[in-house]
Amino acid sequence: MKNCKFFTVLFLQCIVCFPLAAQDSTSSCKVDMPELIGAYKGECKKGYAHGKGEATGVYHYTGEFKYGLPNGKGRMDYGNTWYEGAFQDGKKEGKGELHYTADGKDSVIKGYWSGDEYRGKNYVTYKTDAVPKFDRVDINPSAGSGHRITIEISTTSSSEESVRLNPRPSVNLSDLIAMKQASLIRYISNTESPLKYTWTFEIREFPIQLRAQLTNGQYFNLELYKSADWNVKIYLNR
Repeated sequence: MKNCKFFTVLFLQCIVCFPLAAQDSTSSCKVDMPELIGAYKGECKKGYAHGKGEATGVYHYTGEFKYGLPNGKGRMDYGNTWYEGAFQDGKKEGKGELHYTADGKDSVIKGYWSGDEYRGKNYVTYKTDAVPKFDRVDINPSAGSGHRITIEISTTSSSEESVRLNPRPSVNLSDLIAMKQASLIRYISNTESPLKYTWTFEIREFPIQLRAQLTNGQYFNLELYKSADWNVKIYLNR
């Protein structure tokens, strides 16, 4: 009988302690945003905050995480201001609301953010001056996060005779420069075919300002806000 009481007490203690132990275990979940490093409770995956959680450091965040960073819907409190909406890789990315106090009155900015900055009433993820310079320009980011840009220069003339006389586009990419810091981009590879040249670069930080220089002396500027794998296509007549 004494043994039964002992095991009953031990069993009840385990029931009480288990949730606390599970919660404490989240402290080993890594949060990769410096402003949120401190205390964390919530879901984990492979040692990182992943899923729904709450992190407190200099800032306080409640919402969705992905591998240590706010990703998805959440709320970030900065102290005197707070933002509620969409995040990607720890930055405001998508639709949201920024609440703040000005002249003793509560105010709110509603709209779209990209690369952690307010972009207005429409979701804008880049800016460029390339469109009027070429026959056609297509610029598209991947839906999810990424760190690459592929620039493709293609011909708009694809007849067999055109390809025979000019086996490849006459204009090439001579350089791609990060305007603020050269080390933010790294060349990966390039390919060529009868109808196009293609270059791929790694981008280490967003937002980023780029300048693409072509072999015919033309250039275009490109500012990318969103962390993504970008595909930039420039079309030229032969």
